[in-house]
Amino acid sequence: TAMGRGSLFKSTQISQSMPDLLHKLICKDPGERLTANEALVHAYFSQSYVKVLENRDNRLLMDSRMKVSQFNAYLEQLTRDRPEVPLTVKRQSLVNDVAEAFASLPSEMFPCRLNVSFVDESAIDFGGVANEMFGEFFRQLFTASDPPFFETSGGRARAGEEGLEGTFLPCAANDHLFLYEMTGRILLKCLIDRRPVHVRLAPIVFRYLLSEPGAPSAAMPCNVWDWLSDMEEFDAVIARSMRQLLLMPDCSHCGLVRRCGEPVTVANRAQYVEEEIRWRLVDSCRSQLEAMRQGFQSFAALHDSSFSAFTCTELMVCLCGEDSIDGDVLADCLEFRMWDQTDSTPHFLCTLVRAMPPGDLRKFLRLCTSLTTIPLGGLPRKITVFKSARFYSHTCFSQLEIPDYESLEVLRSALYTALASLEVCGEMQEDVDVQAVPG
Repeated sequence: TAMGRGSLFKSTQISQSMPDLLHKLICKDPGERLTANEALVHAYFSQSYVKVLENRDNRLLMDSRMKVSQFNAYLEQLTRDRPEVPLTVKRQSLVNDVAEAFASLPSEMFPCRLNVSFVDESAIDFGGVANEMFGEFFRQLFTASDPPFFETSGGRARAGEEGLEGTFLPCAANDHLFLYEMTGRILLKCLIDRRPVHVRLAPIVFRYLLSEPGAPSAAMPCNVWDWLSDMEEFDAVIARSMRQLLLMPDCSHCGLVRRCGEPVTVANRAQYVEEEIRWRLVDSCRSQLEAMRQGFQSFAALHDSSFSAFTCTELMVCLCGEDSIDGDVLADCLEFRMWDQTDSTPHFLCTLVRAMPPGDLRKFLRLCTSLTTIPLGGLPRKITVFKSARFYSHTCFSQLEIPDYESLEVLRSALYTALASLEVCGEMQEDVDVQAVPG
């Protein structure tokens, strides 16, 4: 499947998680060794959806890249010479403000360029302020006191897969369908703008966005193993128990009953597993998914011409960029200018970035670019780091000014003070001091 596990793909590169897997399989104490089922859910067998495209055979890789390239070319033509629409929002009520703004934006105006400003913040939007608005919208959406989306306690981030974040589904108990529809419209706008956003939605949500109302769709899972794959991305614990049920020689002693009242047997256990997963991922929150799809498919010109050929993986690649962020990759995106050969800060900064955990890497990326994810193919431009007397960020131009620091620890303290300040005040104003730190 599009979101299949790593065991389905062949790679000539050794994953960083392979040594850990081998150690746990061949350790001296038999009681500490992984069972077959535990090994199957190890991080080594989890694969970035971008790598899924990269590791397929050349024909499929060419087809996917060609589709994405053609889609981007179509968007380029669609948004050329587009009108500008001003949009002013408050950080304190950002989710409601953005939702109301998109409710009043006619669908034919979706290719427009938004000129975004925040109330009581001085900034000129060359793209960075809009990036910040969309990123902050989804951050607040997933952390609200009454969140419209939820993550299970068995999510993959809690199932021993280090470096991976959990994914979210709509809350069945939340009947605020207007917000779900606007979320779909906002995702559509991000796609049109080719603006990748760090949206931690379960793959089944993207499948549903591509599906056709009231008709079978190739975007949806077609068998029990496809449903299991999607469940693994949302709740690895439940997926593990379902997989074990399918592998049992005899399941009559389990006392399970299908929703139709029929006892579960070896003959019908696949139907039981598929029904249960379908209920948890789709049927229980179908009203919310329908509202999101209605919003996402509201721009008819784009839906009619492009979506029918897209797979779930391709949509996630276009809309979300890379689903993981790597310190080595981000450090390689740094370009240093106006530094002397004797200055140590360039080396210090690269060392810090390479060692950062994923959450801090996203904060650093946001600090420099206002993005929270790396687009497919990498950042549109390198992050230029200038030597300066101040700590200063130009997010629209991916520029960072920092002083020359005397030691790695002093730079670490200054950088993390800036990242903490960014999280507390949330301000990403263009050409405004992020954090004044003496050199």
